[in-house]
Amino acid sequence: MMTTPLPTPNDQTSIHSTSTNTPDWQLFFEDCIALFSTAYPPSWAFNQTSVPMHGITEEDLPLQEVTETNEHSQMQHEDLSGSFDDLCATIEREIDGIDSDFDDTLHWTPLPAKAWQPKPVALLALLRLTRTFGTPDALGDALFTPGSLTLLSTGSSALEKVILKLIQYIIASDLISRPKVVDPLLLLGDEGVNSRARTPNTVLADLSEDLRHAIETRAPVTLITSIVGAAPPAIRDLQPDVISLAPLDRTMLHLLLAHAYPDMALPGDLLENLPEDSIVSRLSPDQLTLCLRAPEPRAAATNITQELTPSAKSGFRLDAFPLPQQLRAPLNQLISDLRGWQSGAIAWQDVSRGLLFAGPPGTGKTELARLIANEAGISVIAGSVASWQSSGGKSGDLVRAMKQDFARAAEMAPCLIFIDELDACGDRARNDHNASWVEFVVSALLECLDGFASTEGVIAIGATNYIDRIDAAIRRPGRFDHIIQISHPTPDLLPQAIRWHLQQDLPDIDLNGIAAQTVGMSGAEIGSMVRRARANARTAGRDLQLHDLRTALAQTRPALPKSLRWQIAVHECGHAITGTATGHTQPQMLALQNGGGITQQAFCQSGLHRQDLEAHLVVTLAGRAAEVLLVGQPSAGAGGATESDLSLATQTAIAMERSWGLGETRAWWGPPESVIRCLRDDGRLQAKIEAHLHRAEKRACQILQQNRVLLEEMATQLMETGLLTGAALTGFTDRVQVEAPTQSNPTPQKTQA
Repeated sequence: MMTTPLPTPNDQTSIHSTSTNTPDWQLFFEDCIALFSTAYPPSWAFNQTSVPMHGITEEDLPLQEVTETNEHSQMQHEDLSGSFDDLCATIEREIDGIDSDFDDTLHWTPLPAKAWQPKPVALLALLRLTRTFGTPDALGDALFTPGSLTLLSTGSSALEKVILKLIQYIIASDLISRPKVVDPLLLLGDEGVNSRARTPNTVLADLSEDLRHAIETRAPVTLITSIVGAAPPAIRDLQPDVISLAPLDRTMLHLLLAHAYPDMALPGDLLENLPEDSIVSRLSPDQLTLCLRAPEPRAAATNITQELTPSAKSGFRLDAFPLPQQLRAPLNQLISDLRGWQSGAIAWQDVSRGLLFAGPPGTGKTELARLIANEAGISVIAGSVASWQSSGGKSGDLVRAMKQDFARAAEMAPCLIFIDELDACGDRARNDHNASWVEFVVSALLECLDGFASTEGVIAIGATNYIDRIDAAIRRPGRFDHIIQISHPTPDLLPQAIRWHLQQDLPDIDLNGIAAQTVGMSGAEIGSMVRRARANARTAGRDLQLHDLRTALAQTRPALPKSLRWQIAVHECGHAITGTATGHTQPQMLALQNGGGITQQAFCQSGLHRQDLEAHLVVTLAGRAAEVLLVGQPSAGAGGATESDLSLATQTAIAMERSWGLGETRAWWGPPESVIRCLRDDGRLQAKIEAHLHRAEKRACQILQQNRVLLEEMATQLMETGLLTGAALTGFTDRVQVEAPTQSNPTPQKTQA
């Protein structure tokens, strides 16, 4: 087999020149290329490939022997059990047969020429390494001074091992003139720590034996990691000198293309047509490798430009998503900032920071994150505690998977990392039986959020169904600058919500009629309804029609019995009337849906005094009181679930007694969500809470009795239309007899010994 030497770029003289115009780093780069120009360069840096003949004649090539099989090329299966003379005669016949057919059975064919071609990732790593240090001696001074401890950040995990091997080659060569006093220790970052879980309040105990020995003997240590934030905490605790590899720029990319296509001359305008340095720096090793599949350098440069140009994906855009106008500003600002950063118009430090979406399930929180990424032209990595936990049964496995997602986002930058169900991490303030697990997971998440905060191109967006269950440190500004509360589509947004899921179907149909029947449905439920409508149309063998939507709605939300519909209407109107009468809330919408009723109210500003909380109890229990007044008895609809009226009222009353200092004592027993446990075994507290609830329900009954005629009219209208909002609702609430102001008479505060 023939192996050709490494070709010189552009088939001309070497780029390496002694001219004073050549930068030191480029001379360093060329010296390293020459170092690898051996008969057999290392396979981790070079590929052996067939190359065109370029005028090489057949006489210049080695020969390959090919032998054909004939009847004399194999031993004949004869009886060799005879005399020794017979055996010798048989062997002679075989030799004679081979000799006679030798010329006919042997052919000589030329092998294809072979060349060593540098791998794109090796060229990229070597360029960035030499550009960072400039000269071999500068590299030696930075990395191999006795007692030095350096963390070298490559920006990509694909470069870690290549950089390690490059430095090892340079050390073994004579490029570095200064003598090595002590052999340096080179390790990948993860190799510097042991596999055990981190030991609290220690540093050295978590280090590998080799690293600990090097520190104790003052040997120079260089640890290589992709992203500083992804380095093990024990490594970062050592406070190493951090050196980040110089980012790829246009000049380096131009030189890389020259070595990637050594037998082709680069077009004269190639350099000036490359993207700006800030754009080129985002080219990942994988992107580079794929772009260099082009047959010639101009096509490769075009591929690179297209790869680095942000482009919004097809489909409906953010402005078509059913979202209240007041919530759009921070989303649009983030998209604008990301586009500006990608174009080089603004610095990363000026880009808006993370968003936290909060709201009930099915409101489109995940979809919003993907829309932001699509319109900004960036990648998305989706993670959650559940997905991280699935990587293994231990908390260490969860944290490892979490850090891997953040590291992937940093390598794929610009990238959005979306963390769903953020409340599943827990809240350290609760201090329950999972406290140690919560502390471990929350600390790891904070470490990731802070560790990657300065990494250019990485944006974090979180989502939760329960904003109050998220640790306060996670949701503070700086980690998530904007908390955006997302609810189910309001009546005015329901036509847009249906249109979002219909996409291009039924383009000219007025959706207001069917939208009025979907009040209270989540975006996910509307999507399910549209999918069912499409399935009905397919079953009928025709295009989608409005009738299919109505049928699907009836299948999704079967009609309620008349008596139950009346009961729900009475319940919801009771909330609205007492909210208006006490001045505690302003009703915004009342709606009936086949699964129950909905009352949306705006809370009036208050000082959260005892009388304000007592009014809150009245409004909360007013639905149950209205049922007693007009139906004759309460239903179980006010209780059961954690978010039910009775549950919320009970939690408020307990918080008044045990958390907010608005009961008998000033003592604080814990946060509101945890003091509920006190109720189970404390009979005296149970009596106090029952008294709170009894007074509130009695007061609600009195208010509703004063407004009984209005309650009946209002409930009748809601039962018939299924929706009260806007002027129709105001027409009723304006007639409410407002409760006469009374001086609250709280129980005298007592101090227990």
